[in-house]
Amino acid sequence: MFPDLKSINGNSMAIPVHWDAIEPVEGKFDFSSVDILIASARKYGLKLILLWFGTWKNGGMEYVPEWIKTDPKRFKRALNAQGKDIVVAFTLLKATLESDKKLHCPDEIPQA
Repeated sequence: MFPDLKSINGNSMAIPVHWDAIEPVEGKFDFSSVDILIASARKYGLKLILLWFGTWKNGGMEYVPEWIKTDPKRFKRALNAQGKDIVVAFTLLKATLESDKKLHCPDEIPQA
C-alpha cells in the first residue's frame, strides 16, 4: 500500500495499531509491527499517523489483549441499564486505565 499511495502523489496515511498485537502477554511488548510501518513510511517518504485501538473502539473491546478479555474480575465490564455486564471494558476502572496507560507512558522508552 505504501508504493500505491506514493504513485498517486499521496503524502500520508493513517493506520490502526491494535493493543492486542502490541502486548499479547501482559507486560511483554512487541512493537515489531509498528517498526515495520515506520520503516516503510520512511522508505517511501510518507507521513504516518498511528491510530491507537486500545481499551475500547466503536463501543467494544475487540482490540484489548486476551489477558484482559479473559479476566472480568480484574478488568470489570461496563453494565447495561439492567445491571448486566456488556462486552465493554470499564474504562474508568484503575486496573484497565493503568494497563492501557503503560503503552502510552512507559517507564522506559525503547531506542530505535
